[in-house]
Amino acid sequence: METRLVEDGLVTPSPQWMQQLFENGFLSDLQIQYGGTVFKVHSKVLNSKSSLFEAAFQNSPVNGITTISLSRINTTANCQKDVKAMALALRFCYTEEYTVFINDDKQESKYDEASIPIHVYIHHFATKFNITDLIPYAVQKYRDALSFCARVSNDDKIFSLIKTIYAFPALDPKTTQMIHESALQEFKRRLTNLEALGRHEKVLQRLKDNPKAAEDFFAAMHGPPNTKEQSRDLKRWICTKCTTTYSYEAETVSEDLTLTLCPCCRDARSFSPKKQGRILRNRTVVNHDEDEDE
Repeated sequence: METRLVEDGLVTPSPQWMQQLFENGFLSDLQIQYGGTVFKVHSKVLNSKSSLFEAAFQNSPVNGITTISLSRINTTANCQKDVKAMALALRFCYTEEYTVFINDDKQESKYDEASIPIHVYIHHFATKFNITDLIPYAVQKYRDALSFCARVSNDDKIFSLIKTIYAFPALDPKTTQMIHESALQEFKRRLTNLEALGRHEKVLQRLKDNPKAAEDFFAAMHGPPNTKEQSRDLKRWICTKCTTTYSYEAETVSEDLTLTLCPCCRDARSFSPKKQGRILRNRTVVNHDEDEDE
């Protein structure tokens, strides 16, 4: 029996048949232009995967071919990985299979650094077009590839890879958050290993080399805000020299204070908390007993 399209109502087409339909564009009613490549696709297939596609095609001509041009997210010379990712995202709508080919004639047998940008771009397109079934695949494959690289790479290579991940062109917020979270975990693990070996200068150098990852690193160290502390009347006490910030709790004082010098400031030669009416406890400034000040 000849295999037919789902809408013919007889047989569910195989992934191989659907892949051929995607590759040859037979009877396509839509063209998507991206990065100099024209993808001849079928609106009914794409509509079944995303309501965004369905909304975009509502005004398409009944007996004509609609052409949609999309701007590239990566215009780097000789880089076609975003174009390949677009093709794979569209192909998934036909086959529901997620396979990345690094070379046209060789299927990827191992996760490696070359596949990471493709997974990132696929996640971006899946998020942009709301292809919900595709998103979990892209997340898992990206994490698997990064994990594989972490196992087989030395510090220099993995820190360079993390820097590359943080330098990706502007993506949607969900994709950016996803790729940064996984990269930051490896970044923290490598820094912890260096710290355990006593290589403090190397830790500082790694932080300096990747300021974007360092910013996320310190934000993660600070942790989520403490709701219990937020409910208290916490004020700030800032050193004007080194900008170290302390916090203190006061019932009557409602303004932030400024220290001329703080105990940890390099310029500090002497420091008397009593003159300020405060004492330091565990790097937290609290109200000193007024009777003692007197």
